[in-house]
Amino acid sequence: MPFIRPNDLTVHYDFAGPHDAPVVLLANSLATNVHMWDEQINALMRKHRVLRYDMRGHGLTDTTPGDDPSAASIERLADDAIALVDAFGVNRFDMVGLSIGGMVAQRVAARHPARVGSLILCATGSRLGTIPIWDERLATVERAGLEVIVDSTMGRWFTEETHADRPELVRGFANMVRRTPKAGYLACGRAVRDADLRADDALIRARTLIVAGTHDPTASPAVGAEMRDAIAGAQLEVMHAAHILNAEQPVAFNELLLRFLEAA
Repeated sequence: MPFIRPNDLTVHYDFAGPHDAPVVLLANSLATNVHMWDEQINALMRKHRVLRYDMRGHGLTDTTPGDDPSAASIERLADDAIALVDAFGVNRFDMVGLSIGGMVAQRVAARHPARVGSLILCATGSRLGTIPIWDERLATVERAGLEVIVDSTMGRWFTEETHADRPELVRGFANMVRRTPKAGYLACGRAVRDADLRADDALIRARTLIVAGTHDPTASPAVGAEMRDAIAGAQLEVMHAAHILNAEQPVAFNELLLRFLEAA
């Protein structure tokens, strides 16, 4: 179980694949951990070295207290990602991010254009949700914990079809949510609430693929289209899926991912 301390926190990570292969950095969504990418690892490792990590306040990575105003921001989470690749001596890499991970990836690509080759933004946007929606959700978690939002979260994350056909997948992701540190969820939830990455998108020069789910109420295809139009040369692909589209449709997602990465 590998850990590293690249800046002000101890990070849980997994780094696997051929040592001389190009590096792909994976950034997880809110209230998940490195295992959200399990279905992608074998496919990616055929030609890539894959670095995935638990974001600040998630999984086995340190949690900064959620009531600390500097506990998390997209800027700080992007700095965490850069500190991690720097710790391994990785100068140039491709980056895949989903939801808040996609917001972090936008900031990384905008701030470090020479370092990001290809960028894959999944189920994300330059803005996600509204301040009133986030304020209500965060107040609920602050008051009653993550258990009370598990069912509504699973309703957004997976289609009714997946709930019926793959209940074990839904239960597994429900466990990720309920076991996320409360302080970590609150801090990163505030980061999403406060983020507006439209200025960042205008600065991105990496080859960019945007992947949206037809049934995603959070990052709809229309939200993906806004990013496509804002990022020079970006492509948009729409999948039959909800928010956690990489786990819901792993075969189709992996085909998109590998085709884009290997076309570079």
